[in-house]
Amino acid sequence: MGKQLIAALSDETEDVVAALEWLETRPELDAGRTAIVGHSFGTLVSLLASARTPRLRAGVSFAGPSQTWSDAPALQETMLAAIEQLTIPFFLIQAQNDHSLLPTYTLGTLLVCSQERRWPAARESDRHRVREASGKMAVWSVLAPALTRFHSPGPTACGEPG
Repeated sequence: MGKQLIAALSDETEDVVAALEWLETRPELDAGRTAIVGHSFGTLVSLLASARTPRLRAGVSFAGPSQTWSDAPALQETMLAAIEQLTIPFFLIQAQNDHSLLPTYTLGTLLVCSQERRWPAARESDRHRVREASGKMAVWSVLAPALTRFHSPGPTACGEPG
């Protein structure tokens, strides 16, 4: 899984961007309040689209590339680069008993660090946190007020005090 997978993901991401452009023409929709959600393989496209276009205001990745991650270095590189390019809040969630939590841990740690650098003035309760408790992991984002009141004691994934 290398160049062909990345090319296919790029094509699918362009389809998403084209759909967003079409949605902006719809008078009954508020284009300034558009978010994207992806599940499983769709999380790859949702993350790439979120990094590629300013049209989105937030993104959610549910159950990311757990089965393909370890066998696809090109995918890892592409997804990590997309995380660095994000300019919107992005929420990662994955079930504890999924095939592998490594993609969420890896992407989540970089997400925390890159977005804390980007928004250092964010209120403490609104910053991203990576928290391990009872073997579960949660990466929280500035996705919605209901989600931003999470506080993780101790240092962040970037090594700063919590």
